[in-house]
Amino acid sequence: MASAFTTLGSAYAVGYIFSPLIAGLLASGFGVRGVFIFTAAFYSLAALTLTRITKQHPCKTEPAHPSEPKPTLKSERFEAWKLALVSALFAAMMFTFALISALVPQFLSDVYHYDITIVLYLGSITYLGAFLLSFVAGRIGDKPEK
Repeated sequence: MASAFTTLGSAYAVGYIFSPLIAGLLASGFGVRGVFIFTAAFYSLAALTLTRITKQHPCKTEPAHPSEPKPTLKSERFEAWKLALVSALFAAMMFTFALISALVPQFLSDVYHYDITIVLYLGSITYLGAFLLSFVAGRIGDKPEK
């Protein structure tokens, strides 16, 4: 399960690694309007693909240790509360990242006088790190417990 989620996270990061390059190529050939048209077409294809997904139910399996006590409502509430707190933490981190990342290119251009291509390369390197981190985290999460 961890590998499935982190593979999706890695795919998201890979998109950000190559998107500045592809967008730059498309913009030079078709203009900014062309980039938006291509983006709309790809989002439409993605939405159509999602409509083709059918329901999938997990396989019924027997518990590994039938003698283990079933979780009580109180313990389930505690687990749900912990999940909500961790989700809020990650939502706050992603909000902060999204807020700041929109300002970074302008800051690097104004303060350090970096060319836009350097800024795009730095962004790609950042998401390369996110890709590797997601991939490694999924592998660690799927290791069997000892």
